Amino acid sequence: MPNDADGLLMENSLYSTKIGGSDYKGAERTEIVNTLVTAVKEKNVVSVEYRSAGKDEVKSFDLDPMGLILHKRSIYLLAKRKDSDTPRCFKADRFNSVELSEEKADIPDGFSCEEFMHGSFGVFTPEDNEYEVKVRFSKAVSGTVLESVWHKTQEETVLADGEVELSFRLRGLAEVKTWILSWGPCAQVLAPMELVSMVQEDLRKCLQQYG
Repeated sequence: MPNDADGLLMENSLYSTKIGGSDYKGAERTEIVNTLVTAVKEKNVVSVEYRSAGKDEVKSFDLDPMGLILHKRSIYLLAKRKDSDTPRCFKADRFNSVELSEEKADIPDGFSCEEFMHGSFGVFTPEDNEYEVKVRFSKAVSGTVLESVWHKTQEETVLADGEVELSFRLRGLAEVKTWILSWGPCAQVLAPMELVSMVQEDLRKCLQQYG
């Protein structure tokens, strides 16, 4: 069978879900992503126009690019604004424009994206506080839970009744809260109490919407 037929067969036999993933097709999106890749590789400052999530205003500023992060089929630039000391993630989809400059970025020697994001449960900048998070999952989903590694600090305990407890050491609660809620009644937060309160508040709001 010709090589092109092999490729067609594989194309028709392999499907990748696209729920919630970013679409980087089109010349403009492709150019922005390519410029971000070059900036990280060459360690050059970029001048950008960026719209933050939930905002209409587009702001212009310069960034020191420190790395790229792929999260849930979307690309994020880990970078530090020139007027800030704290790196954060900028979603590639929200850049209106990215211009590569000849100025070299101010990046600490030996900087590692993985080490910096270690305490995050996604792409939110890790906070100063560290939390010991513990979640119990019902027997109905315990097998599914144990199939995946959800965080590098994950510790698992299989209980006698078939339920599972997962523990994480995180520096932020917002993203893990959303993940916990996605399991519905099959997940229960055991600690910390701050996270319990956050989940309770979101559930109260949901009940008000459907009450």
